[in-house]
Amino acid sequence: MTAIHIQGLGTYVPTKRITNVDLMSLVDTNDEWIVSRTGIKARHMLADDENGSDAGTEAALKALEDAGIAAEDITHVLTATCTPDYLCPSTACIISGKIGSHGAMAFDLNAACTGFVYGLDVANSILAGKPGAKVLLVGSEAFTRRLNWEDRTTCI
Repeated sequence: MTAIHIQGLGTYVPTKRITNVDLMSLVDTNDEWIVSRTGIKARHMLADDENGSDAGTEAALKALEDAGIAAEDITHVLTATCTPDYLCPSTACIISGKIGSHGAMAFDLNAACTGFVYGLDVANSILAGKPGAKVLLVGSEAFTRRLNWEDRTTCI
């Protein structure tokens, strides 16, 4: 079996930020309580005009640049997300279109926290069967869109 490797990495961190002090105005909590239980002091979240596909696209473009690979050379776009922009088309299809990998097979993997690990396994299987393939694996979530900001047990 031929070993596979990661050729490039890319990240995107939204500029919008919510701190524990901000959360104190929404729910009964305080900074010390949150930090002692989660270690979290602040969270980044997508702006109102951003979608998970936008974040995934930014990270994908950086990964392609880091790898020195052209988008049109990508054969498969896999996106690990359980917070897709839409039910259809898949977030992977949207990202594929935005980056210009128009001939790529594109689909989402919905497996929550393990999605990216599952994606690595799927990418490995694709590459084992198609050694010349170029797989772009993207992880992008937009959980803050789905939170109940009045429920302390979920928004912290």
